[in-house]
Amino acid sequence: MEFQLGRRLFFRNNLWNIFTGFIASVAFTSISVQADMTLNRMIVDFQPDVAPHQDITVFNGDQSNLYVTVNVFEIVNPGTAKEKRVPLQDLKNVPLVATPKKLIIPGNSQKNVRLVSLEESVLKDRIFRVNFSPAIGKLKAKKSGIRILAAYDNLVIVRPENPIASIITERQPGRIIFQNKGNSNAILQNGYQCHPEKKKECEKLPNRRLYAGNTWELKTPFSGPVFYEVDDGNGVKIQTFGTAVKNLTSR
Repeated sequence: MEFQLGRRLFFRNNLWNIFTGFIASVAFTSISVQADMTLNRMIVDFQPDVAPHQDITVFNGDQSNLYVTVNVFEIVNPGTAKEKRVPLQDLKNVPLVATPKKLIIPGNSQKNVRLVSLEESVLKDRIFRVNFSPAIGKLKAKKSGIRILAAYDNLVIVRPENPIASIITERQPGRIIFQNKGNSNAILQNGYQCHPEKKKECEKLPNRRLYAGNTWELKTPFSGPVFYEVDDGNGVKIQTFGTAVKNLTSR
């Protein structure tokens, strides 16, 4: 009996030592090294009265060389269930150019990527995403670990000659229906709603970018109006929604 008990303790202690040694080994070899790529901006807005080219600066905060591939996609039916991401491959009719498409950024350096809009005029916003995909050199032999590479998707907006975000709302029980009847997008941000009787009892509301033609249903915690900052690309205004059927036109 004592022999069997001692045998069990021996195996249990050895299994624990093996397990803890394995965990320590994993912890030692799985040191994560993150590729430090950052961009100076995440949204590029081509207004009708500005130059048709803008730059994005790519920073490499790592000591190794950073290799970046740039790809442009048009977003068809943005903000809807039918939203589709279409790569721009027809060079003869491409509406937006990113150059260079590939770049090598030395350690602790930066380089620019230029975006050029070739659209002369549009009836409503055209929406694009410019993807920056990083890769870095191999880890040195003295280092153990994995590299964490994060790609960036920049939002690019090409606006029409006379951009208008015309937001119509309809109040229904427990919700507000937003519709953008204009030809340009606006973002609703920093929204809140307060209890109609307890004015200090307020709740934050989600942000939402309403592209031209979008419909959005917002479930509200209370009855009564909601308040949002509305940014149409040309300024920010605080607006009230949901008091009644209301048409708010920006610009």
